[in-house]
Amino acid sequence: LRLTDAENNNATFTYPDGSVVDRTYTQRDQLETVKFNNTLLATNTYDSGMRHASLTRGNGLITNKTYRNDNLYSSIDHVGVSTLTYTWDQNKNKTLETYTDNLGVAGAQADANFAYDNEDRLTNFTQGGGNFIRGYNLSLVGDMTTVTTNGLIDTRTHNTAHELTASNGNPLTYDPKGNLTNNPNRN
Repeated sequence: LRLTDAENNNATFTYPDGSVVDRTYTQRDQLETVKFNNTLLATNTYDSGMRHASLTRGNGLITNKTYRNDNLYSSIDHVGVSTLTYTWDQNKNKTLETYTDNLGVAGAQADANFAYDNEDRLTNFTQGGGNFIRGYNLSLVGDMTTVTTNGLIDTRTHNTAHELTASNGNPLTYDPKGNLTNNPNRN
């Protein structure tokens, strides 16, 4: 059973087993709270630009988000756990994602760097101070002709619909709807 509020927002769902999910919304119809069987699961807040500003989960974990003037993320702070900060280029491509571990977890992933070509297509991704490096060579139409991961090259071929048809010589197949049905590269 689904009930809506006066603004036609999904307000209450009652499932066949009797479980109930209740939702409330802000005056701007943005999701504010979610409860399951009267237990608060999430509370959302929004800034004056109507951007998602914070999420407080039922277990007390809080996530705060800050934005640049152009609405791109400046930071995402999972309070007491980790913080992500972002750097962007003039074309709004993410060039750096800085990870700060607030728990002292050994071996936690480090910063990620991103590089792009003149058409703003991702061509290189590096993470962990160079411990993980992936590069992409793209055709003029954007098909990935090779993907190099930590020095291992994956040569790829595509059909006229730009579907990947082979990876390192191994054929991939698709159903008539374009869903991948066979990829011998995956177990």
